Amino acid sequence: MKPSVATEMREFLSDDKIVELAQKFTEDSSQRMAKIAEAVETDDAKTAAAEAHSVKGSALTLGFIECAEWARQIEQSPQDRDLCLDCISRLQSALTDIA
Repeated sequence: MKPSVATEMREFLSDDKIVELAQKFTEDSSQRMAKIAEAVETDDAKTAAAEAHSVKGSALTLGFIECAEWARQIEQSPQDRDLCLDCISRLQSALTDIA
């Protein structure tokens, strides 16, 4: 989590609540990543882009900049199977680091 975001969040939320939000983000994003992977495999660029957009927005809100960048790449190039699969792998690794 970007330090400046964590500092801002601590003005309004307890540390426990911040941890809870991060856990919810990783759970939700993991589910969305499964949908993205399936969409990429079935050439459903619209679904891949939409799910990636949701992950990107949540990641940016919580200050997970690396996750947001991988999701952004999927969102912008959902038809590029190899790029998407690479980004999915990197995003899943980043989610594991958060959890």
